[in-house]
Amino acid sequence: MNRFLRLLPFLLLFSCNESKLERSCSGEGVTDCLPYEYAEIVSASMTPENVPVDGLGEEITIRVELDKCERSPRPHLVTVVMRVGGLDDAGSDARLINLLELRDDGTDGDAEAMDGVIEVTVDNPFFGISDVPTNTTVAIQFRARMPADCSSGTCIGGTCRSPELEIPYRTGGRSM
Repeated sequence: MNRFLRLLPFLLLFSCNESKLERSCSGEGVTDCLPYEYAEIVSASMTPENVPVDGLGEEITIRVELDKCERSPRPHLVTVVMRVGGLDDAGSDARLINLLELRDDGTDGDAEAMDGVIEVTVDNPFFGISDVPTNTTVAIQFRARMPADCSSGTCIGGTCRSPELEIPYRTGGRSM
């Protein structure tokens, strides 16, 4: 027993140094996440750039890679948001514009459910949004979340969100 008490600080230090993902994948609940729900976005891209913001019929390919638990209970959702303005813009407030939501569920162009990769081609996500700046570099934010499980009639979970990953994206002009 005395030996255990001497090792306890080292054991606590080791467990504190584990990442949220490691702790979640080992069955621990972490920051608003039930066990096995936490994920992190490791990369994201949108191509091509310079798509006309009002270009009807234009398409963009979005690729998102997640680092997630193998025992993840449900497919993750990824929200895609455009941030315009902010601290780099002479102190102005940022505007957030929701663009779309992607699913790692093997539907709507996603190749395989729950594989941690979403690569889909979507209709121009800027089309129909009047205040998208033209010919400007904006920030595109990606955030994974675990939806609630309501299969039993009572919803559990649904509060688990990853840190956001932000990439620059250059918008095109107007096609007139």
